[in-house]
Amino acid sequence: MSDNQKVKLTKGKVRAMMKYLQSKNEKLLEENQYAKDAIVRLNDITFSKLNKIEELKDRIQALTMGLKTLTAAIIDLGISEDDINKVLKESMLSLGRNCKLRHESRSQDGMKKMRLDECQDIRNNFFRRFIKNKKKEEEMERKREEKDELNKKEEDKLNEEEAIIQEKRQSMRDRDEDVVTMHGGARPSNDTHMTASAAVFTPLPYTESIHKFIVKAGCCRYRYGLDISKDNFLAVVHDYKSVYLYSETRRAERLLFTFSFNVYCLAWNQQGTYLAIGGKSANNAVNTITVWDVVKPDVVRILNTEEKNQDCFSLAWKEGSVTAGTCQYVYQWDVSDLNHDQHERQTKNVFPNNKIQNMADGW
Repeated sequence: MSDNQKVKLTKGKVRAMMKYLQSKNEKLLEENQYAKDAIVRLNDITFSKLNKIEELKDRIQALTMGLKTLTAAIIDLGISEDDINKVLKESMLSLGRNCKLRHESRSQDGMKKMRLDECQDIRNNFFRRFIKNKKKEEEMERKREEKDELNKKEEDKLNEEEAIIQEKRQSMRDRDEDVVTMHGGARPSNDTHMTASAAVFTPLPYTESIHKFIVKAGCCRYRYGLDISKDNFLAVVHDYKSVYLYSETRRAERLLFTFSFNVYCLAWNQQGTYLAIGGKSANNAVNTITVWDVVKPDVVRILNTEEKNQDCFSLAWKEGSVTAGTCQYVYQWDVSDLNHDQHERQTKNVFPNNKIQNMADGW
């Protein structure tokens, strides 16, 4: 190996050693910086801990001062305990004497109060009787006024009904006179086959379409499942089994009752106070026709049929009687006195079987 080669090899080793030393120096610098940062953090932690130690010293000193103060106060209380017991003993003696005097005074006041209470009770009883009598008088006066008002309303209603009846009678008389005049002074015959005069039975055309009240009739497919009283109360069958009442003036509806059988017909009496309801006979029943008081509301009469399975398809009132048409018979009951629980008198007419069969074939 020549000298130049040795020099080159030595230079290479020196360069490698320099690189190694340089990297080692950089690592040492980094470790030195990390150590410096750790020292700074340690100083900060030490400073905060020293501050906390100072605060704890101040608190301990304050607690020591407070303890000394409390000790002094306890010593003072121990010294004054005898004085306090002496004062309490004197106070108890004085309180006992005062209680004795007060008890004697209270017994005297109790006697006076008993006498005053007796006088007050007598006075209160007098005023109660006076107020009770006054209320009775006011109640009697109010009932008297209500009775007079009801009597006046009934009288006015009767007068109005009488006036309406007189007006209808006069209208009928005027119509009869017009008919007599049109027939040359002779009244028309009662023959049902006679052709009616066109002048008498002239139809009145409608000038406009008006509906006043829409009701939910539901499945009311029966011919007699709807009726209107003289006071414009509408009774209608809804969904076969329920009967609803509608008031045109009040715009209100009310469920009267939901039956267990299908309702086929209903009818108001002439006064509009009672409603007869009939329908399908179920389970061999004989009492599917009922008369209702719609004000209560309650059943006031059950109209029984002698035969079972008589479906009622139509009802009609005539003064004090109810007539019902069933699938086989025509019944009539006397219900003139519905205010008393009496047995209704029943009459029955029978259709000829062949006539019913012919009508069924025609339908």
